[in-house]
Parts: sequence; structure tokens; C-alpha cells
Amino acid sequence: MCVLRWHGNTLHQVLHLVLETALGSNVKEYVAFYARDERSLGFACVVPECDKTTQVHIYPMPGRHATLVGNAAANGNEGAKVYAEPGQLVRHFAETCLTRWGVRLEKKLNLTPEQIEERLATIKNDLGGYMKMRSTVYTTSTQTAGERSITKGSKDIKFTAAKGADYIPEPGLSIEHILSNDHFKEIG
Repeated sequence: MCVLRWHGNTLHQVLHLVLETALGSNVKEYVAFYARDERSLGFACVVPECDKTTQVHIYPMPGRHATLVGNAAANGNEGAKVYAEPGQLVRHFAETCLTRWGVRLEKKLNLTPEQIEERLATIKNDLGGYMKMRSTVYTTSTQTAGERSITKGSKDIKFTAAKGADYIPEPGLSIEHILSNDHFKEIG
């Protein structure tokens, strides 16, 4: 899940740039949440190369591809809705960013800092369940050095290698669990 704030190009042109794994200087801010526990071939996430003027915010979130967009089932497909928190957090911060950029939205979650903290605590308590998701895949299983494979620019790297001064916050995808709402202070 990512949201982009750009200047100049149409959304179609910007999305084409994302697929090319590089974003130009017209993209002012890039905010993305990446599903840490996805292991399906064909679902590798892309961390684009960005212009030095672009503010790049990347966050790891437990779960699979479907978990982050709101499918709370343990298998990412169907069943009891037991892992709702990642999807709720992603939705909240997407709505927060879009609103900050001037988009009018109705029916927003508007989570309070306390509600965000509660969801982060629930996620931490359920880490074992999220780790089990790694063995359920849509296609064939794939990973790099025991972690989710990601594409950074034109290179395939392990999930936690996406970190450093190019990102806000600098730990990027290298942290196992986001401990507090303060981790999101730059976007929300």
C-alpha cells in the first residue's frame, strides 16, 4: 500500500513511474507500508529509487499482501477476521496523508494515538500468528536470506536491507515491530 503526493504529472504517469521502480523529482512525498510476512512468488514488493528531494517514508507491517488492505483472515483469503489491526493502521495513515495533501474524504477512521498504540500492542501479542502466515502463499514460496524478497531499484534484496538515511524514519523496513505511534510522527 502506498500513497504518493506529486506535482505535475497525471496519476497514470506517476503509477507508471512506480512500476519502473524509480520516481522523479515531481514526486514530493512517498509513503508506503510493506507486508513483512508475504512470501508468494510474484508478490515481491518494490521500494523505488527516489529523487533526493522526495521525502520517502517506508514502514514494515506484519501480515500478507491482503492483510494490509483489510483482509483480516489468517490465510489472507477467507475465514475468521482475526488480524484486522494492520489493515486498520494502513487505512488510517493513508487517509491521514491524503487529507493532509488536500483530498476530501468521508467516513475516515480517525484513530487516536491511544487507539494506534492499542493496535500496535495487539499486533505485538500476535506476532506468532503473523509469522505462521509466511507458510501460506498464493503461488510458490520465495524469500531472500530467510526474509521477504524486495526489489530496490533494479536489485533484489532482503526485506530488512531497505533502511538508511534515504528513509524517514531511518530504520525503514529493518525493525521487527513498530512499538509506538511516535514511529509515524512524520506522516500523521
